Amino acid sequence: MVIKIRTGMILMLISAFLTATGQLMWKIGI
Repeated sequence: MVIKIRTGMILMLISAFLTATGQLMWKIGI
C-alpha cells in the first residue's frame, strides 16, 4: 500500500515537472 502511494506521488511529480517544462519550452518558442 505505502509503496503504491509513493510510486503514485513520484509519477505525479514527474508528470507535473514534464508539463511545466513543456509549457516553458512552448513559451520560449522551442
